[in-house]
Amino acid sequence: VATIDVRTRKVLRERPGVTTADAVIRRQGDRVFALNRFGANTVMELDPTDDLAPLWTCSVGVGSNPHDIVLAAPDKGYVTRYDWAKLAIIDPSAGPTGCAGFLRGTIDLGPWADDDGFPDIVGPRPRHKR
Repeated sequence: VATIDVRTRKVLRERPGVTTADAVIRRQGDRVFALNRFGANTVMELDPTDDLAPLWTCSVGVGSNPHDIVLAAPDKGYVTRYDWAKLAIIDPSAGPTGCAGFLRGTIDLGPWADDDGFPDIVGPRPRHKR
């Protein structure tokens, strides 16, 4: 994990080995999250005031392959998962206390699944003029 000046492309801060190789970083307000994808299946909060030190890591389900995160409130968020047809409802305030209650529930996205049983995580398809 690193902070990079996009203008100069200079690495400002770096913390090697914090996340998995297939992780993505998301910022929600003043909070920073790493979604450790395939094989790790976790959400990790990083401390932006302490060189991105990990604050906590919680699972979003074995084999779930988390894709993205959105917070709706300090104690409620949603995680999309590539390999599940259910959106995870999470409580990110539970992370620092040991992850009990982190997974609050799910929302079934099965009605939007295609032939493989999973909904595709894509944006709207462009319309082509004929």
